[in-house]
Amino acid sequence: LPQTNEQFKAFPKPNCKIPLLPLPTILPPINKVSRDTLRNWCQQFNLSTDGQKIEVYLRLQKHAYPEQKYDVPETFQEARLRPCSRKCKEVADAMGLRKGRNKVKKEDEANVVEVVTSAQESMLASWARIAARAAQRKAVNSCPIPTSVEAFLLQTSGVRWCVVHGQLLSADAAGWVRLQFHAGQTWVPDTPKRMIALFLLPACTFPSPGLEDNMLCPECVKR
Repeated sequence: LPQTNEQFKAFPKPNCKIPLLPLPTILPPINKVSRDTLRNWCQQFNLSTDGQKIEVYLRLQKHAYPEQKYDVPETFQEARLRPCSRKCKEVADAMGLRKGRNKVKKEDEANVVEVVTSAQESMLASWARIAARAAQRKAVNSCPIPTSVEAFLLQTSGVRWCVVHGQLLSADAAGWVRLQFHAGQTWVPDTPKRMIALFLLPACTFPSPGLEDNMLCPECVKR
């Protein structure tokens, strides 16, 4: 046992001293630097590291950066380190992580998430829904038209937008219908009382703003 103790004494103790961080030429704002970093910089100036983060920051600013004047927050919550710095956001933008094909815009006030997809993805999603309905029974692909619904449109002058064609067509032909939406599906009026599921692939071309886009031309209705 005495020999073992001598062996342990022969090994030097590991150096656990924290390495000194380089001092910046410009002191960053308080919410962009951690408290441990501020304490490390204060140690290099032989300054006290006691107190809250705001106190340490003001002590370092007064001693080493007197020419810089930042508006220091009064509460601890405002002085906390931001979760993602500007450099982190710039790297994310360069890698295309924040600006991709699918853009998600979150509205904090209304707690609503809006997802904008490309035309190709919308077409594939529509085709998947249509193919799934095609395999179901005929009774499932037919349902009554809700009351007080204008499903069959009259002939008129001008043009109307056809969902399947994805373009404006003449509205003076008989047989235009207004598509109905029920239970997450799109339905085509077939008779005055019944409507069938839409089995045609939409063009996924969007009309100009203010133009009604839920109609089907007579040719597509017959198909």
